[in-house]
Amino acid sequence: MIGLVGQRVFAKVTRLENYGVYFVFESVAIIALAPDIFEGYGGAMNESFLIGDLVELELLGHIPSKREYRAKLVRKRPARSKTVSEPAGRSAIGS
Repeated sequence: MIGLVGQRVFAKVTRLENYGVYFVFESVAIIALAPDIFEGYGGAMNESFLIGDLVELELLGHIPSKREYRAKLVRKRPARSKTVSEPAGRSAIGS
């Protein structure tokens, strides 16, 4: 799994902490610390991410003692946008 360093992956948010966000990609545990998240992205951790969000990360290194990778945020996956054919005031999800 060390061969993943330097790769970009889409990972799911599993836990939010003041110091960073935990993710999972397949069965790989990943942590992105606050400075690596907010370098190019503003907002508070609990306002910026929800459990289950899918985000693109770049894996910076492997932490063998914790069996996890350290990553930085590349970008959040954009929310599903409305299409022209949808009636005003209704969202595509849950309509």
